[in-house]
Amino acid sequence: MDDNVMQHQIRLDYEGVCGDIERILDDVAHLCTEQYLVKSLGEPAVSKVKDNIEAVRKRLYGSFQIVVVGDFKRGKSTLINALLGEAAVPTAVTPETVTINKLSFAEVPRIEAVLSNKKRVTLTQSELERDALLALFKGLPAPVDTVDIRLNNHFLRNVTIIDTPGLGDLTEGFDQQVAEYLVNADAIVYVTSARAPLSFTEQVFLSASVMPQSFCRIFMAVNMTDTLESEENIEKVRELTESRAGAISDHIYVYMLSALDEFCRKKEFARPEPLLANSLENQFLAFETALDSDAVLQKDIIKSMRGVALTRLMLEALAGRIRLVQDSLRTDMETLSRSQDVFQAQDNVLRANIEKHKASLLSSMYDWEIEAKGWMCDFMDRLKAEIQQLKDDADMGDIQRYFQFYMMDLIKNAMFACTCKHQKDIGDMLQNSVRSISGEISQALFGDVQARIADCMADVSWTHVDTALFAGEAVLNMTGLSAVVGPFFLLRQIIGGAIRQKTVSNKQADVIAPVLQEYDAITQGVLHQVEKIYAQIKKDALSKLDELYQAEIQISSEAIQNARQLACDKNVKIQDVQAFLEHTLHMIANCTERMREYAMDVPFLS
Repeated sequence: MDDNVMQHQIRLDYEGVCGDIERILDDVAHLCTEQYLVKSLGEPAVSKVKDNIEAVRKRLYGSFQIVVVGDFKRGKSTLINALLGEAAVPTAVTPETVTINKLSFAEVPRIEAVLSNKKRVTLTQSELERDALLALFKGLPAPVDTVDIRLNNHFLRNVTIIDTPGLGDLTEGFDQQVAEYLVNADAIVYVTSARAPLSFTEQVFLSASVMPQSFCRIFMAVNMTDTLESEENIEKVRELTESRAGAISDHIYVYMLSALDEFCRKKEFARPEPLLANSLENQFLAFETALDSDAVLQKDIIKSMRGVALTRLMLEALAGRIRLVQDSLRTDMETLSRSQDVFQAQDNVLRANIEKHKASLLSSMYDWEIEAKGWMCDFMDRLKAEIQQLKDDADMGDIQRYFQFYMMDLIKNAMFACTCKHQKDIGDMLQNSVRSISGEISQALFGDVQARIADCMADVSWTHVDTALFAGEAVLNMTGLSAVVGPFFLLRQIIGGAIRQKTVSNKQADVIAPVLQEYDAITQGVLHQVEKIYAQIKKDALSKLDELYQAEIQISSEAIQNARQLACDKNVKIQDVQAFLEHTLHMIANCTERMREYAMDVPFLS
């Protein structure tokens, strides 16, 4: 269905949805005061439920946040300045002066640096310049967490913009903060460069960190299109970017633009590429219109739907905890006492079973690694044939300028495609393992009792575990090596040697012939790189299995302990507790169903 038709059909009332969520939050908050629930779940679990309630409320009533992300030097700050039509945030910063900038509306503008010690320092606009910032940072009593910029700007009346640092090693200290802003974002603008559109590392970041947040759409701004010289080149880059984005998700929408050109246009400065001025203006207008119609005008719907999603997660996790305690209470006192006492005795047996799961996982991952190597061998053979064709058909000047990056990008994307292919397999196997582990722990502690105990344990421990990220994160961990080791280092040596030889002999360099001569070595380097990537994936997967095992043990221990305390409490009747828990589960089920119906009403936002 056409997006415009679907949007026209939306009739959800934001206030009505928020009111319904509020009633659910009030009911859950009231539950947290009930003695039976506190005794059944324990104070730590109840405290976590209370934190979740506040998180949902913050999502519903906090400002609508557009988070701008992307690699270093992609023009994120320039893009924000172009949207606002004023120099609001510093550009051309260095790693020493990079900050997270939070822009929101205020009748009276002001700028403050928010320090890590929670103190604030008032700044002037001139102090946001790079040189002034560097001197300022050296004199502050604590590091800067964010720069809070309040402006009397029409665009900010409805939204808050978060200007994040460039991703990567240069701003490693900001990684956790950026991750938190992503989790709490309502919309994402991802900025890439037209000169290197949606590179390998950018694709990995989108797959591993952005897509799991389930945004209804990602606005991808392909910046610096004014450097592409012609509309034909712009269209070629658009097609390439859309192809790469489409391989990641159907919810990524690509906009070709020049933030510099738009900023100059709005400020009536000289335009960077006059011949493309009209085209660049129209393309930026298309981006602004989409951002306004698909995000800002629907901000209430988006916020309410993300509130619905958070509420469902909270309710499902709470129900899992309650069912676990409920089923534990059905176990007789003798079994509960024995279960608590045999924890240590059973640990060796359980850990032996974990090792069996690890061995099975490693065996499967070894097979997947062999499969990936086979794919890469086939790919390298096809690439060799294409390179041979390039030698006859392509302009030698273009080859000298672009061939190295062209080949490196193709190889990186092929390796990424291999690991993406196995992401779901790895996640499914981990989830099956945790289900099996739950059953084994349940059997060890309770004997041949309710299978539902194992299911509840798995439901609780698996909450918020994202299986799709393991392979992507492992590849992301490896990308830092790709610039200096393996096939890419060899490739640079080969091409660099050919160009140096050309300089010495003053002849045109043939960079393809030496690459073909060393192609077997390059292929072996590629296969070695695949081994390193899968070795990292194996390490991460095994670590996750250990983490899940510990979560299972903790969950079962807490449930048994709480059940024993209730059973020993002479002032508590177990049948009354069971009746209360059953009533609570019924209430939670009704609330969960209401949230599910809202998500079905707006399928492209669910």
